[in-house]
Amino acid sequence: MPILFLMQTQRPLPINVKKRLAWSHRNERGFTLIELLTALGLVAVLMTLGAGALRTYWLRQGLVRSSEVVVTEMRGAQQRAMAESHPVVYGLRFAPGSSDWSIVQFDPRKASNKCIEVERHTFPTKVSVSAASFAGGGEATTTCRSALGSSSQLAFFFSRGTATAGSVTLRSPYVDSTKTVDVFGVTGRAEERGE
Repeated sequence: MPILFLMQTQRPLPINVKKRLAWSHRNERGFTLIELLTALGLVAVLMTLGAGALRTYWLRQGLVRSSEVVVTEMRGAQQRAMAESHPVVYGLRFAPGSSDWSIVQFDPRKASNKCIEVERHTFPTKVSVSAASFAGGGEATTTCRSALGSSSQLAFFFSRGTATAGSVTLRSPYVDSTKTVDVFGVTGRAEERGE
């Protein structure tokens, strides 16, 4: 009896059901060329917008990193000056309009080459010094300006923990942004501020 029941339930499908099944198989072939081109166009637009934003972020971070490096090197120069015996002093030299800067050592006990560049650096990603101004420094500033260039601005750190007060402003022309590093004379503290 179960065999008869199975044979009775296997009837042919009506025509309208066959048409619906055939139609659904036709729609499952894939994407049309227009759909693929539209999707690729949207991806291209999103990639272009993302690349521009990523470039701006990268350039802005280059400015932030440059100011952080200057602060770190200023603190390092202060530590070197405090570790050396008096009258040797260390400082940083900046040339406004340039992306080059250096760490300098001034030793008045030497007969010649009293002021020398210890390390030379260049800011990355088109960052440059837009302005620099440091007051004082006495013989160290005068001697180093004559040895390294009269347009040089020098921030010196002395063995007693003080420094030549002033500031240096870094600028990134592509993102039209600046960062200023201030040096406080009495404490020799260097800190950055953004604008």
